[in-house]
Amino acid sequence: MDIASEIRAEAARQHLSQRKLAELMGAPRTTVSKKIIGERKITGVDLESFSQALKVPAWELVRRAEEAAEKKAS
Repeated sequence: MDIASEIRAEAARQHLSQRKLAELMGAPRTTVSKKIIGERKITGVDLESFSQALKVPAWELVRRAEEAAEKKAS
């Protein structure tokens, strides 16, 4: 499961730049960037912050990531 990919996809659907996403999260842009490109792990706290900034429940982001992984595996 690649939650970072789903976060990137959702941000793109909402036309949010990394800078705007970081601003909404109250986090440095470089930190957000490293997390959504996979350089740093996304923790549960991070997931909740992304979820709130994107206005999408964390469970929905996880579900989408799991669904994408299942499609990729088949």
